[in-house]
Amino acid sequence: MTTIRKIKKYTVLCLLVLQLSRLVNYVSDFLVALNPNLNRYSSYMYLDKPPCPEDPKLTLLRQATNRSDRFPSIEERVRVYMADWYYCPNDLDHIHYEYQYTAKDNRRHLHLFSESQGRNYSIPTLEIRHDALSVVDAEFLQSKKCTTAVQGDYCRDFFKVLQTSQSLIKVNNASAPLLVSFGDVANAFFVPHFTKVRAVGMQTQLQTHNRTSTEPCVRLPMPLSNVKETTTASTQEPLMPTNVHGIVSRIRVGRHFGPVRKTPNFDIPWNEKKNQAVFRGKLTGNNSPHERQAQQTTLHDAQKYLIIRRCAIILHNLHSDLVDAKSTGQLGRVPSRIPYNGTSIRLLGRPLGLASQLQFKALIMPEGNDVASGLKWALYSNSVVIMPEPTRTTWGMEELLVPWKHYIPMEPYGKDAHQKMQWVLDHEDEAQMIARRATLWMEDLLFHPDAQKDDQVISRELIRRYFNHFPDQPGR
Repeated sequence: MTTIRKIKKYTVLCLLVLQLSRLVNYVSDFLVALNPNLNRYSSYMYLDKPPCPEDPKLTLLRQATNRSDRFPSIEERVRVYMADWYYCPNDLDHIHYEYQYTAKDNRRHLHLFSESQGRNYSIPTLEIRHDALSVVDAEFLQSKKCTTAVQGDYCRDFFKVLQTSQSLIKVNNASAPLLVSFGDVANAFFVPHFTKVRAVGMQTQLQTHNRTSTEPCVRLPMPLSNVKETTTASTQEPLMPTNVHGIVSRIRVGRHFGPVRKTPNFDIPWNEKKNQAVFRGKLTGNNSPHERQAQQTTLHDAQKYLIIRRCAIILHNLHSDLVDAKSTGQLGRVPSRIPYNGTSIRLLGRPLGLASQLQFKALIMPEGNDVASGLKWALYSNSVVIMPEPTRTTWGMEELLVPWKHYIPMEPYGKDAHQKMQWVLDHEDEAQMIARRATLWMEDLLFHPDAQKDDQVISRELIRRYFNHFPDQPGR
């Protein structure tokens, strides 16, 4: 009986400590929200130790250039986030819509139709559909049905986005649907929709346009994503691409951007870090067609595992003294132990928290289901990031990061991770400069005095341009 009481006592104590920790974080975030001009260390006054002193050379790098010279303008960011949907639609390109009740399930459905595509969708309204299109409104986003779901953070974040444009929504296209893709998969749909992540493909188009243009609606060269261009025989004018990607919005910012603010407290100077690169992560990642086909064949187990990219990074660096790569979760894709080169290999390693990973000079950040969730804090740290060139982009504009300027490029399966870490040790000054530029990128995005205002202006413009693709009234 005494033992049970002690267990209950310690359980209650642990819960109180957990709640107190959460309260401190909420208060910290609230203070930062009240004053967006707080510097990168302002929310950490509750920690026992001061944050890692800023690298003096980073201060010089910041002073040497203006933000407008090193970071995309509002207009450029709108183009990146809008992707395929930046251009102005003509009458044929409009997405026509109507709402109907379906007798089969007695529910309200949204019917979408595109004349240029000859395609249509029927979507149940006010329902979260994972990795598919969902029709939402402000009231639904605040409802318990949405906020308590697995994707609840999507609901809360997108509601904040809508708050910047409430007047726009009420005055223009009041009945036009708000389409959101909940999930990590960068699916392609033929209708405009908001999403956390999309496939890359905008960098070339961004660089070819005049950054000082003030036209309210610019038609960009087609296509803007990695798809073939479709033209009509009579006019040779480009039509809407067959597959188009979503409009990137500030969704699920807590998971991807939340740890950034904590980074300075746990970071240490470069010369105190280990001379190694580290990778810790679950074996996530959307299976490519090549991988799915291989999993169904009679390939040797080791060959199958080498097709899973995160798994391959671990296997290719098993015996490296410069790369510490381990899995923190197999997710049923790989057994706990696998045969490899005549021995039994255990891929699982001890999980490492933020502070532990910041002990290393290089952080390996391969994509998982989408962009690596730790990429933002890794870029903001004093360590240098090693990663394959991005194939996905989010609010962080990963596709605009430049290899050897913001990060060190790596072969997608990690075959050259050891060699890239050796380069870091042989060229430490250059590696530190890459890390500083990456830090400055994240600082310009999140902590510059204009950052919060820019985000609000951009979010409003994204919604305005989104509504341009729907006619004023429902129907065809």
